[in-house]
Amino acid sequence: MSGEIVMPKLGLTMEEGMVSDWNVQVGSQVKVGDVLFSVETEKIVTDIEARAEGAITSIEVPAGETVAVGAVVATWSGPSMALDYATEDTPPASDEQATPAAPRDDAASAPSEPASTRIVASPSARRKAKQLGLDLASITGSGPRGRVTLADVEAVAAPVEAATPQPPDERSSRSATRFEKIVARRLVQSKQTIPHFYVQASADVTALLEHRTQLNSAAGDGQRLTINDFVLLATARALASMPELNVVWEEEQIVSLPTVDVGMAVDTERGLFVPVLRDLAKAELRDVAAAARQAAAKARAGQLQPDEMEGGTISISNVGMAGAVTLIPIINPGQSAILGVGAIQPVFRPDEHDAPVLRRELALAMACDHRVYDGVRAARLLDHLCELLTDPARLAGA
Repeated sequence: MSGEIVMPKLGLTMEEGMVSDWNVQVGSQVKVGDVLFSVETEKIVTDIEARAEGAITSIEVPAGETVAVGAVVATWSGPSMALDYATEDTPPASDEQATPAAPRDDAASAPSEPASTRIVASPSARRKAKQLGLDLASITGSGPRGRVTLADVEAVAAPVEAATPQPPDERSSRSATRFEKIVARRLVQSKQTIPHFYVQASADVTALLEHRTQLNSAAGDGQRLTINDFVLLATARALASMPELNVVWEEEQIVSLPTVDVGMAVDTERGLFVPVLRDLAKAELRDVAAAARQAAAKARAGQLQPDEMEGGTISISNVGMAGAVTLIPIINPGQSAILGVGAIQPVFRPDEHDAPVLRRELALAMACDHRVYDGVRAARLLDHLCELLTDPARLAGA
């Protein structure tokens, strides 16, 4: 039996991918779960694992080359590999189902090992272990089927690296990881191709903070709401009230989206990931909070799939927890706007009698794509968002 290994379709909009590196060579014997090669798209790097046992008979696409989805990248003695990991009509048995691995952040993979002695580990984990002189066999893997991940190696390596003093006053440099290069390329693309303009406002969140405290107290040991949960829902509701702004610029056309999907920037050890939360305008506050926590957990665990970071017209990037007052963000390519959220600040404002009253305000800065937004409509959207944050009972359904 001979089968083809093809460039898989890892997301709904994926049309091509780059073979970033091979973890096998011609003649390699592989088992279920062994990493064959890695695919780099504009959003992520994904390890492609074997779904059966077999031997590699040819490699048709060298590392570094980009090919279309469905193109043959190699042949082997196993069955043909499916195109779409997410939508196969007849999925394989659970013990042969390969799950795309966590996002890659290494610059190159380590050489493959014979299947009979090969430890199941990601290429980034192998590279890190080799750099530090660690034995992979001595590291307990936390991934699927006991797969050793980069995080597993780093956990073991931390005491070793901490015990190695660095020369003072000596500059050092390192090669950017593959993920860092992808992020850098996309942000440069955004600033060069999207005409940014910005609108800023401050939302009075005094009542919101009090309302949140009441809701969290009533929940007891249940799910606790964050300021970001309110911001996510307020953004979705504001955008739903102005459907003419729930649009993106795509191939010289303005495309309207059927649902209000909002991206949420999540800081992880591997870098910044932006999962997209679906159809938020119709959701209740606690549903938004649950979806946000699940997405953040998947991002930090390296379990996000490419299609979970696609779509939407706007994203939220919140740096308030770091103490920054204002963030002027850069639009994610493929979207039309991004909202930067800063820290809550105490300010004195005059009341109806011109007496100073202490209020709590949240600084908001929205970057917009001038191809689909204009200043007036952007200002109206931000103003409506601030109104919703000022009246949190409307968001909480009270």
